[in-house]
Amino acid sequence: MVNGQVAYAALTATELSRLTPENVGPMLDAWKHELPCRDADGVMLEYPWDLVERNGGAIAGDFAALGLGRLAARASSVAVVRPGGPALDQWDRVR
Repeated sequence: MVNGQVAYAALTATELSRLTPENVGPMLDAWKHELPCRDADGVMLEYPWDLVERNGGAIAGDFAALGLGRLAARASSVAVVRPGGPALDQWDRVR
């Protein structure tokens, strides 16, 4: 569980057989009460832009974990450039 949401589920074949595209939401709610719950590390990505928003920090963390911390500072200062438009910095929101 991450912030009260199911992050992953280890299901038996029987539990998995009850799952259909139409009942994913209700099944996730049911599993919160039926199956053992554990806290999970990480964050839940609810929207595609959540992934983009966290990507720079994740890349910097990867560099740091690999012992390339001096390069991590460069990774967090990358700019996105729009054709015909100004560069975007870390504080701009893409809509």
